[in-house]
Amino acid sequence: MNIQTTSEHNKMFLLAKALEQADDMVLITDANGIIEYVNDSVTHKSGYAKSELIGNKTNIFKSGKHTDAFYKNLWDTVLAGKNYRNVIIDKTKDGKLYYADLKITPLLDENKKVQNFVATSTDITKRIELEQQLKKLATIDGLTEIYNRYKIDMSIDVQISRYKRCKEPFSLLMLDIDHFKNINDTHGHNVGDKVLKRLCRLISNNIRKTDKIGRWGGEEFIIILENTKEEEAFLIAEKFRKMVCEHKLEDKYSITVSIGVAQYEELESKEDLIKKVDEALYRAKEKGRNQVSG
Repeated sequence: MNIQTTSEHNKMFLLAKALEQADDMVLITDANGIIEYVNDSVTHKSGYAKSELIGNKTNIFKSGKHTDAFYKNLWDTVLAGKNYRNVIIDKTKDGKLYYADLKITPLLDENKKVQNFVATSTDITKRIELEQQLKKLATIDGLTEIYNRYKIDMSIDVQISRYKRCKEPFSLLMLDIDHFKNINDTHGHNVGDKVLKRLCRLISNNIRKTDKIGRWGGEEFIIILENTKEEEAFLIAEKFRKMVCEHKLEDKYSITVSIGVAQYEELESKEDLIKKVDEALYRAKEKGRNQVSG
């Protein structure tokens, strides 16, 4: 063996060793997606032995969380000889899902025809879960698990923009629990929290999929009714009022609510709309509570 051959052999040995010991998952397939090589990181993450993977197609990792269009775009890209990069959800042998930052590089022969694919990926599940948790904290009320004030405020902006484009009407309901302070004072804040959560669950289960409910403050809530004029909004508000009045929260606490109703009008600002529905709620309380007012 000459010096040049020895040098090439050493390079190949070092490359193979680097691939085997790499933290990233490395997988090589033929042009049809049949697995020809996996490193130790692939077997460690997936739970499959090398013998179970080599000779199989890469769809052995398919999670069922992506559409056919997602995979079509992937294959159209790499078969055209282009690099592909995306976050993909894969599945381990025991059925656990994980997020991977995936990059696929086509290897071309001397005729520029795809010969193999090299896929490298990094498990980013913890990062994605943290991002999802932070996103939830930014938009969801921690106690009631409905939208918080920030998110409902943004949602009103979206509705106003939609109205300006399409003239689609919408209305707001502002709902307040009557004499909620008495519940906290009599039964304690723990019971008060349970009542808030149960009330939100009750209303959330009885609004349309297109509607949105958010906690505006303490025991005050805003419900956005899409494509709804004031007349229909009154009927919906009255339905909620009766439903709450007739329902025992936690099977023992009866409460009532006052509800203000307002429809968005042409050229009205968000602040004007919120002030209008807030004043409608105040009138409902002035009438003796357990009322709906516009």
